[in-house]
Amino acid sequence: MAQHICVLGGGISGLSTAHYLRKGLDPSRYRISLIEKQNRLGGWVDTDRDGFVFEKGPRSLRKSAVAQPMIRLIQDMNIEGQVIGADKEYVGKRFILLDKQLRQLPSSIMEFLTSNLTRPILPKIIKEIFTPRSSILKDDVTIHEFFTERLGEHATSTLIEPMVLGIYGGNARNLSLKSCFPSMFRTASQNRSFILGSIFGPKDASTKSPLDQYIPSVYSFQNGLATITDALESSLASKVNLIRGNGVQSLKFHENSTSTSSWKIQLENGETLDADYIFSALPLDVLPKILPKPIADPQLESKWSSMGVVNFGFSRQIIPKNLRGFGYLVPPKEQETILGVTFDSITFPQQNQRENETRVTVMMGGDPSIHSKTVQLEKVSDADMEQIAIDALRRHLGVLDKPDKIMTTRCKNAIIQMPLNHDRLIRDMRSQADAKYNKTLFLTGASFLGPALNDCVSDS
Repeated sequence: MAQHICVLGGGISGLSTAHYLRKGLDPSRYRISLIEKQNRLGGWVDTDRDGFVFEKGPRSLRKSAVAQPMIRLIQDMNIEGQVIGADKEYVGKRFILLDKQLRQLPSSIMEFLTSNLTRPILPKIIKEIFTPRSSILKDDVTIHEFFTERLGEHATSTLIEPMVLGIYGGNARNLSLKSCFPSMFRTASQNRSFILGSIFGPKDASTKSPLDQYIPSVYSFQNGLATITDALESSLASKVNLIRGNGVQSLKFHENSTSTSSWKIQLENGETLDADYIFSALPLDVLPKILPKPIADPQLESKWSSMGVVNFGFSRQIIPKNLRGFGYLVPPKEQETILGVTFDSITFPQQNQRENETRVTVMMGGDPSIHSKTVQLEKVSDADMEQIAIDALRRHLGVLDKPDKIMTTRCKNAIIQMPLNHDRLIRDMRSQADAKYNKTLFLTGASFLGPALNDCVSDS
């Protein structure tokens, strides 16, 4: 009789895990079920294509040291022909809001040396390069501590903190450099000078692949990022038992069982499933509540960031020509209600459905400890979120036009806040899962390596 494997969670981590299991295991020996609480699969990857292409969650992919599993997955799904690259003229053109004005960030060494934004930190950079260090970085540090030591407080608050907010919705003073930016940690741990190591150090060979010929450095798909999750769902439909709209209520483990399955899964509708193995892609604020024996450190269960996304579609170009680029971020010290704005119609014009349309996405929310004006999503309505976004576009870009379409999305507890030594906590958790559940419970998902889609797929 075939053994039964259950994958918990139908986001990109669960879908790619089910794909690799089905691809690698003999169907006559193993049958696979995927269980998702929501009626739709894909998790935070969610593209709306009604009139405008709106990304309600992640909006682009990047080639990086961990990108190859994603690229191979794209090839497995036969969707490489739908890949589109970000506009080369604008993808490197990024802005930051300072003193209520949008200012362009340098995109080349020459611009870095001459820009009023970065020229003041040159003495710090020179000092970092030539100051001897008693030892290279060995222990984890917070992102804020790491960059303040090397670039100073002003550069960290102006350039680094808004980037951390945009990616993690979190406070750089609390987040782990090693877990949030592992390539930076590796560079700092292998070189006396982080800056010289970043410029001249060896590049990760895993970023090179024969597939690179059709994968740009920043990319999406003609019909949005949900192309990849839609393709996974279609591929799995005839190979895996897909259970939607029915979450897991509890898990029971049969220890030392030889005649019965290791697990009994109680679903929310009262049905039960027996399973020999469980691959959980559930977030760590959910999984511990349904397990019979605890395996998670409380630090991993409680720290999450919620993000609000407001998409706007206009039938004409409303972004001033001198400000067209990827978008802009807002440093916390600006005390603004939003985190940043992406100019989606400029970054990926291939997705535009009319000649002069504008698509922008306004992000808000994040860690409420950052400053007093952080939007706490549980305290505002959708209409409030829309007005906050409209007011920001008016202040920052001078936009007075009424949008043709608005879409508001709340991503509750979307991003885990990875504290110092998060990697050790994760290793301990996986070791406990092996010990307490006889290597029948396997853990993956965005709670482990972070929210980046490349990481989710590489960890599957």
